[in-house]
Amino acid sequence: MRLATIIALTLTAWSAGYDADRMHVAASSPIRRRLLLPTDAAHGTEVTAQNGEQWLALTRMQGGYRTEMVNLRISAVPDPLAEDPNNREAKRVGLQQSANPVFLLNGYAHLRDRNVPTSFDGNFKLVPHMPVSFHFAGRKIELQLQPNGKVDQAPGDERVELFQVNVKRGAAWIPLPIVATENYNAVELMWAGDLDGDGKVDFLFEDRGYNWSSLRLFLSTAAKFGQVVGEVAQFYQTGC
Repeated sequence: MRLATIIALTLTAWSAGYDADRMHVAASSPIRRRLLLPTDAAHGTEVTAQNGEQWLALTRMQGGYRTEMVNLRISAVPDPLAEDPNNREAKRVGLQQSANPVFLLNGYAHLRDRNVPTSFDGNFKLVPHMPVSFHFAGRKIELQLQPNGKVDQAPGDERVELFQVNVKRGAAWIPLPIVATENYNAVELMWAGDLDGDGKVDFLFEDRGYNWSSLRLFLSTAAKFGQVVGEVAQFYQTGC
């Protein structure tokens, strides 16, 4: 499936100085331990899941998408960035079953064994000032990176304008807790559909910059007053 609006623009290069920690929940937050993707090698501190644990998987099936419970296969592997070749502190995340997951989610077993309406599955980069749209359940969904009126400056870097990821509801743009800069980091829409079964759209984003990336899952059932969705899970990785 493809977005209705196709944009050929790309963001400019990232910078090493931007402080990503201010854009994400604390490492101690349970949100950081609820989301995974199968990966060849992640730093051990970034994967707290244990071998054999059961997680919910949103899987790509022939003809659609469905949730199912899967067992994780977690194995220690050499850290590709460690100087010691015997360092096996990295972790490989796999599955004990054959599946093609969009993502893995912990703590949501009540969402198992259901078909999941999906409007988008891919990698689509959001570009400042350029709205993108797709349709979900007969409704037009619009996303846009817009200036939030703030600037930031990391030590040794120039001042940069901050952009907020917003979702349109009626005539209003409702902000998500995702901040980007025009030069320093990017935001990509990874998936959109109805995971929690309430008939409203949910989102999976990846925001990333120099030496880090973060998958972030937002559900409509977790939205607080005035919100469209609320963040429920995050998988944060660094390069070194």
